[in-house]
Amino acid sequence: MKARVVAGVFCVVALSAGLMVRLPSQPSFNGSTAGCSGGGCHALTDGIVAASATGFNVSVTVSGTTGNVAGELVDSTGTVVAVDELTSSNPFILTAPAPGNYVVNAGHKSARVYDSVKVNVSVPLPIQLSSFVGLQVGPRAVRLTWETISESNNYGFTVERRLAGEGTYTPIPNSFVAGHGTTTVPQRYEFIDEDATAGVSYYRLAQTDLDGSIHYSEALRISSPTAVAEEVPHWYELGQNYPNPFNPSTAVPYHLASASDVRLEVYDVRGIRVVTLVNERQSPGEYRAKFDGAGLSSGVYLYRLTAGSFQSTRKLLLTK
Repeated sequence: MKARVVAGVFCVVALSAGLMVRLPSQPSFNGSTAGCSGGGCHALTDGIVAASATGFNVSVTVSGTTGNVAGELVDSTGTVVAVDELTSSNPFILTAPAPGNYVVNAGHKSARVYDSVKVNVSVPLPIQLSSFVGLQVGPRAVRLTWETISESNNYGFTVERRLAGEGTYTPIPNSFVAGHGTTTVPQRYEFIDEDATAGVSYYRLAQTDLDGSIHYSEALRISSPTAVAEEVPHWYELGQNYPNPFNPSTAVPYHLASASDVRLEVYDVRGIRVVTLVNERQSPGEYRAKFDGAGLSSGVYLYRLTAGSFQSTRKLLLTK
């Protein structure tokens, strides 16, 4: 006997051996709960239903008929969350209310045969942000750069700022930067805040989807822009490598606030060091270290900066 996951009430069936076994009912496609009530039962027929999900839309195809079909979408608690009682469209769409694992019960309306298949509904994050960094570049000016690995329905970004001691972020006028919609090609963005305030400021990205939904990045802290452009940063920071993903080489940026004994090392995901990029005492300033992964396998690696008591670790992705 073929086991099958189907929502609904149970029918009691007697086997030749005299045992009583509870089997799931066949769907009726006509109510808020699965079962045989109202429309009567359908007979199980393997292989006549196929289903696939794009976002929240589940496309259902019933084979072996040119007539009307029907179907229902059942969540992990056994609740019918979407139903089409009768349609001449084949395939047809059932819409899931949220990501998760579902069962599709579908079949021929007239012949009263059905099949059940499982389908996973998942919605990708709108963007995959690989870096977000800032640097003072002139009198009261801060350059913000960020990079994405992939984007989904990305309308664009607005840069928001708050000062230390303030509780809310305010959008910076004219800071909107258009996104690239849906793409798996890495993208790089830049905005210069030409009205930065002396002291500590925090920046974040408000990313807007094509449907108007808004998502926020983690905050970026920038310290003490002054009236005179400064050559030396006043903070320690390990930036995101660029490009990322990369093949075979990439650059790792970092800032030193004071003279420090610096170690910059790359590790594999098992924690084994594969290369030391920097191992020396360096003066305060901005640096870029080159990493060549020509002799390494594709995959995720970790790079760690140690400068005095400061330590920071980030990920990079080598693709070949």
